[in-house]
Amino acid sequence: MKKGKNHHRWKGDNASYSAIHQWLRNNYGEIAICEHCNTKGFIEYASKRKIYTHDISEWFQLCRKCHSKYDKISQNLLEFNKKATENRLKVILKLKHFLSQGVKKTYISKELGISLGHVYLLIKQEGL
Repeated sequence: MKKGKNHHRWKGDNASYSAIHQWLRNNYGEIAICEHCNTKGFIEYASKRKIYTHDISEWFQLCRKCHSKYDKISQNLLEFNKKATENRLKVILKLKHFLSQGVKKTYISKELGISLGHVYLLIKQEGL
């Protein structure tokens, strides 16, 4: 019977979450030691970047406790990055508005609560 990429039902990285985990266990074995805390026992494959792929370098081998902690930390980081991006967009929109009105950069700095150097940096980064 053909296996892996040679099998007619191979879906590659489009396979389901459980199918990829099963593939990892079948191809890399049942691991017994957590990469983080060195606990022995039941170990799970945890995605490093929430990218579910057949590439073993994208996976940690963690105990349930470390896997749970890692997932919470990575979720918090995703939420933090989302909020930071939203805040940056708000500042850039306000900056564009002030610049279109001919407002002085020192006033913009005070209104946005950022340094004058940061105002100039945003202008350069955003091509304003």
